[in-house]
Amino acid sequence: MQKKSAIRLILAYGMPLALYAFVAWQSWGFDDEIYNIKLVEGLSLGQLFVAVQSDDVHPPLSYIINYLLFHALGSWSLVRVASASFVVLALALFCEQIREQHGRHGWRLAYVGLLLSPSILMWCTSIRWYSYLLPVLAIALILPKRRAGWVYWMTGAAFCVVMSYISYIGLIASAGVLLWRYLNRDISEKHLTVIVVALLLSSLAYLPQVYYLLTVHLHNMGGQVAPLLYSLAGAGLTAFGNHGLFPVSVPAILLLGAWLVFLACNLRLRDFVSREGLPLLAVVILLVASGLSFKYRNALILMPFLFLWVSARGSSDTNLSRMFLGVLIFCTGIGLYHVVTHQSTLKHGWNINYGQVFNSIDELSAGCDEAYVGTFDQVVIDHLKHNEYALVSLGTSAHASDTCFILIDASQSLAESEAISTLIADNPADETLQLSHDDQISIRKMVIPTYLSEGVRIFVYRGADFCTDQCSIFNFYSRRP
Repeated sequence: MQKKSAIRLILAYGMPLALYAFVAWQSWGFDDEIYNIKLVEGLSLGQLFVAVQSDDVHPPLSYIINYLLFHALGSWSLVRVASASFVVLALALFCEQIREQHGRHGWRLAYVGLLLSPSILMWCTSIRWYSYLLPVLAIALILPKRRAGWVYWMTGAAFCVVMSYISYIGLIASAGVLLWRYLNRDISEKHLTVIVVALLLSSLAYLPQVYYLLTVHLHNMGGQVAPLLYSLAGAGLTAFGNHGLFPVSVPAILLLGAWLVFLACNLRLRDFVSREGLPLLAVVILLVASGLSFKYRNALILMPFLFLWVSARGSSDTNLSRMFLGVLIFCTGIGLYHVVTHQSTLKHGWNINYGQVFNSIDELSAGCDEAYVGTFDQVVIDHLKHNEYALVSLGTSAHASDTCFILIDASQSLAESEAISTLIADNPADETLQLSHDDQISIRKMVIPTYLSEGVRIFVYRGADFCTDQCSIFNFYSRRP
């Protein structure tokens, strides 16, 4: 029997582990990751700590973890695989608790909706804070056998401190964790002394970071929050959709319909005023009211709380529960395919096939005696730096007739877009390539009128000196064959 159980665990959790490791290893990164990489590669641990605390919007722990992992493993791909593996392990333990509490059907809902979530697969195979916060949160929600006393409350408080040093979103997650532990405490827990002491000690442990929050980070958070309606939309996109599906698509609408039916059948007051419902409501209210969930990746912390509630409400193997699970499996499968193949996801930057971009750069450069690659895109710049391209100054001297200027346009800011548009209008390219075209661009612009990027365009100029003046705004990199 134990052998069968071990085989079941290996099969059930080995597949997600392989999937996460594959996506993490193949990742090209995105702009926020490149910012992390620059800090870690360019600074000592002490300098990194000072830099983050003096000019950032996040606490330092995720940067410190990245620093230690990178210097231990020597590769950002391995760092991504390591953090992704931690995510799978934590969520696997979380799902096993669901199985113990709510049986096999509750486990299926958590397994598909949480462990196989395209949203978590996309964001938590990166080297950003959510790759560390989410697994710590999942472990913090796992209840020990004895739910009273010093160990119970001090471990809960310790998890909250760790989460809050990873991200300020951890403060909101901590409220949910402490409420969850309080509602699930043993009946024998009659005295509040232990709880008060645990809260006091954790507050003292976090007090130094409160200083940096109030004096530095809070002033830099202008782009991190938004009005209530946008924040509510971000939370809804994460809770009732999946980031592997573009919201205005048939699978996304089907998934939303399934959620609405499931919710409509569980809207009784007792379903929400419960030990699973109250922590979820608390986190939703705090996250939406803060304005932070408008960046839908911030709303990932909702998902463990959500599936604690869903697994409890849907633990009975009813027709409704089976219908909901079937739609969840179908839409999750499509979302996973989109994430793995980098297409049609909610995150535009994830839909760019940077491998194709890199290959095009190398092929175009190989056909020139001198090749200069100019771009604003941080992922492309990082690739160039790590592949024998060096930052160069074009100067004002003439270039040979077989010199190539290769401009990469994946702009997502107005200034970059206007600069490239002006340059291209004044100087028609000898060759233009369109890669990773965004099929949802018209819909994205309806939601965000200032949305710019339509994919990646590559403009090639051969034997030209036009860039000496007009291209001064670009960073140019060169590799001579």
